[in-house]
Amino acid sequence: MSSILQQEGDIPEIVVDIAYVKGAGDPTTKEMIDYFREQGLDIVETPHKRLRSFQYRGLLRNSQIANTDADWVLFNDADIVYPPNFFAELKKLLEGEFKDARKCIHGPKATTPLEDTNTVVDSMLYPSIIPDVYDLAKGLKPRNKRSVGAGYCQIFNVHQMRKHNDGHYVDPDNCRDKKWVPNQQAHGTRSDTQLRRRWGLEIVDLPRQIHLQHTRPYEDQR
Repeated sequence: MSSILQQEGDIPEIVVDIAYVKGAGDPTTKEMIDYFREQGLDIVETPHKRLRSFQYRGLLRNSQIANTDADWVLFNDADIVYPPNFFAELKKLLEGEFKDARKCIHGPKATTPLEDTNTVVDSMLYPSIIPDVYDLAKGLKPRNKRSVGAGYCQIFNVHQMRKHNDGHYVDPDNCRDKKWVPNQQAHGTRSDTQLRRRWGLEIVDLPRQIHLQHTRPYEDQR
């Protein structure tokens, strides 16, 4: 969220909708939300009482779309760092060439090495604003990644989604997401692929985002 506060130029109005499990994290997600609200971020909360309802990503995103009055939604994970010009450049695209696009819009990313990332992350105190966070992430020498990933940088026109998809990220009667289980190789998310196949994927020239690599809960359980 530090990188969102550090955006420059002619940026759109940004509302951050954070889905989370109540009581999770140290500090908790709720404590992080309260802190960054005080720093000026406009944050909407989508809390869940337990992991069971939170882990079905497609159904969760259905509720977020239903409750937004935004023109566009950018679904992303919380481990992404945005370059300072990201939202200014995104605004140009969405007000221009892709104004009425019925596509899943996607931009480039790079991923940091796990061990070096853990060292930096563990050296910080939270909650806090991390100064020049994108430069810090670049210093970890991230490597470019071609894969879209389950939750990474998927941008949709809300009006087109309501017109052609009944306002759904995924058909609630045909959601193929799977629950998290111990020792699985990856999170069993399928709704992202379902929607991309239906709408098509458009890779656009956006400033490169950086994914901070980290150990997932299911990796700890192996």
